[in-house]
Amino acid sequence: MGEVERADHQEAEAVVRRLSALQAVGDVAFEYARLQDLLPAMLQRIQAVFGVDNVAILLPTEDESELTLYSVHGPEEAVMGKVHVPMGQGVAGTIAASRKPLFVENLTTVPVANRFLQEHFRSLLGVPLVAGGRLIGVIHIDSIEPRCFTEEDSQLLQAVAERIAVAISRAQQYENERQALLDAERQVAVLQETTRRMDEFLGIASHELRTPLTSLTMNLHMLDFWLVSAQGKRQGETTADYLNRAAERVKPIIERSRQSAKRLDRLVGDLLEAMRIREHRLALIVQPCDLVSVAREMIIEQRQTHPGRVIELEGVIREPLIVQGDAERIGQVITNYLSNALKYSQADQVVRVVLAREEGQARVAVCDQGIGIPTSEQGHIWERFYQVAEIEHQSGSAVGLGLGLYISQEIIARHGGQVGVESAPKEGSTFWFTLPLSEATTAAHG
Repeated sequence: MGEVERADHQEAEAVVRRLSALQAVGDVAFEYARLQDLLPAMLQRIQAVFGVDNVAILLPTEDESELTLYSVHGPEEAVMGKVHVPMGQGVAGTIAASRKPLFVENLTTVPVANRFLQEHFRSLLGVPLVAGGRLIGVIHIDSIEPRCFTEEDSQLLQAVAERIAVAISRAQQYENERQALLDAERQVAVLQETTRRMDEFLGIASHELRTPLTSLTMNLHMLDFWLVSAQGKRQGETTADYLNRAAERVKPIIERSRQSAKRLDRLVGDLLEAMRIREHRLALIVQPCDLVSVAREMIIEQRQTHPGRVIELEGVIREPLIVQGDAERIGQVITNYLSNALKYSQADQVVRVVLAREEGQARVAVCDQGIGIPTSEQGHIWERFYQVAEIEHQSGSAVGLGLGLYISQEIIARHGGQVGVESAPKEGSTFWFTLPLSEATTAAHG
């Protein structure tokens, strides 16, 4: 075989190798749509085609200020996720900035951003990944032993890089479209859930507001019956005797009306508080206040409202627990906790309020022996308008809009504290909150 024929034969073999390599990479490009599946398969093929020890792809960050090691097949996997190469620096940064191939016969002679390359490899060939005029990333192949990569190797790697860049661009577009679809589906789900909860809230609000209004309307009719039209007056009964008898009849009516008005006031108050929170207009009057005194006052109020219930105060109650806060707002939280404890426990069960001092924090806990809360619901009970499904109140009034715990959480958060619940079905619930103790109190017990 003559020299010309031998050269033609070698060139033909080179063309075949190039076509085979491109075919191998092209086949992979159409097998996978997702980037995390596509790149490992591609790098494995490239390693086999070039007979190298390591193949790596680096992709630019969102702001294109640096390259990150995104996918590796070879020893460099050991530093996966740890390599960040500034644009224009090191081997990969230089390739990205110049958008030209780079061959390094001896890595110990050039500056590198990734020390792993110098410590484990001797020779490197890298080319930019470009698609549609846009830099997609950088690919480099590495050899542990010294190797003189040829011009043919460079041309072949560039041809492969073109296919890889297109495949990566397509995969990124697929990921972006898939993520956009997922985001849209999530937004639709959120809107549907918001609509459902709003419809549910409107139904609950209508019912809860109508109940005390109906009671007030009936009571007004009864007051009209006894006091205005005097339809209850008996034949021959003196006006004085009738008024005495009517007064006895209307006393419970007036009390029921007062209770209905209080319920309405609480419901409307909760709605206004929720609105203030949403608009960041919840006002606090912060000054030193004693949690023991606040808790005692709230317990007295609840005992008066629920005269048949036993509410006990325990723990650190013989000395002040001073915090910097709004006593009225903190009292509102304790009242919310107590209202729930009384509502969701039997009338003959004891409710306990426990005060404690814990590592510079004051802890207030309201404990009941009621029906408890499923674990799956405990993360949602602090949400606005949320009410636990299929849990019925056990005593007292069921009036509520699902705002009490939401408001409580916001009040405590504004005080720099935390809220929480410990509960299990049929084992009762403990709702608690913590607040930072004042410096004077902390120092006195330090």
